[in-house]
Amino acid sequence: MELNEVHKFLSNKKNIARLFKQNGSSYCEKLIARFNDVNEKIKETEQLRLTEEKEKQDKLKKVSEYMLSIGLKPNDLLKIRKEPKEPKIKYQYIDENNNQLTWSGRGKMPFWLSKQLEQGKSLDDFLAN
Repeated sequence: MELNEVHKFLSNKKNIARLFKQNGSSYCEKLIARFNDVNEKIKETEQLRLTEEKEKQDKLKKVSEYMLSIGLKPNDLLKIRKEPKEPKIKYQYIDENNNQLTWSGRGKMPFWLSKQLEQGKSLDDFLAN
């Protein structure tokens, strides 16, 4: 049963009365207890979320106040973003005519180099550094 259908069913007093008559009061009391348990857990979760959000806001306010006290503005933090470092390349291979056909040794081997290796040459013949 979809949530919308459950809502429609429980919103109708006749449906609740029928459920009560068919299953008895103890069954309905168990259902009410389950609803109350779920409702309490939802309230606890929401209260926890609100508490965490308030603590976060308090921390942000303290940090912001401290930054202002030492002459920094919160936007100054955006300026210190670290740029990702380029990975260091240990080896670089260059074609036999010193053309700009290079390969770092990573990824798929280029066609020009695989052809040379098929002809019996070695990678060391093309090592640039």
